[in-house]
Amino acid sequence: MRLSSLLGFCLSIAFVGGAATTALAQSSEPQPETRQSTIENAADEKAQSLHPYEVTTAEKVIARIERRFTDQTIRWHPFLENAYRGGGFAAGVGYMFHPSAYNTLDVRGSYSIRSYKLAEAEFISPRLFDRRGELTVLGGWRDATQVGFYGVGMNTSSGDRTNFGFEQPFGSALLTFRPTRRLFMVRGGFEASRWDLKSGQGTAPSVDDVFTPATLPGLDTTTTFLHTQATVGFDSRESAMRGVAGSMESPGMITPTGTMRWVSDRSTTR
Repeated sequence: MRLSSLLGFCLSIAFVGGAATTALAQSSEPQPETRQSTIENAADEKAQSLHPYEVTTAEKVIARIERRFTDQTIRWHPFLENAYRGGGFAAGVGYMFHPSAYNTLDVRGSYSIRSYKLAEAEFISPRLFDRRGELTVLGGWRDATQVGFYGVGMNTSSGDRTNFGFEQPFGSALLTFRPTRRLFMVRGGFEASRWDLKSGQGTAPSVDDVFTPATLPGLDTTTTFLHTQATVGFDSRESAMRGVAGSMESPGMITPTGTMRWVSDRSTTR
């Protein structure tokens, strides 16, 4: 009995010692990397090499071009408006800037192939009276050199053409006021201009070579015109500056002669 017990005890000690040796050998072997440890190691390596992004030359050029044509006010712009009808093709340039917040001042001019000249400046203030009012002021000067005149009466023809010229300084102001910002609208303004007639140029004869002040009253005169206007209306459009659904109904426009006409401006584009 003692011999068998001693043999069993020795076998137990040998088994425990072998298992401990096997476990120690396994723990000393390197463990395979898991997905989490791989991600953590990569993040640590990346953190050690971080540095600010350096913008390339190509990106700088593209960004500058984008700022020039998008999200910015185009200061220099083409201006192709003619001084008066019959002037032919006109080309010019304008310069617009903001003298103050939201307000714009556009200075522009054009010159046509028939020597028609136009120079004007327009000031727009769209947010007066806590965004209830808008003011537009326009002033300028135009010179037309060969405006066609075909005589007086019904028996004239294209062969009767004569030319006259004129110079015209002009100025106008228009104020729009919406007390509730929608629906009710009040507008008033005035325009002043002076027409200084002169001899015409071009291939057709000048008007003062064919007519006299006796046969054509008003020849070689200077006339000043003053026009005033007033409008009261109901405007259901969300914005008069955009094409949105709605309409604007006005009782009319009052002229210096006292006449009145109905004004209706409907917009259905959204």
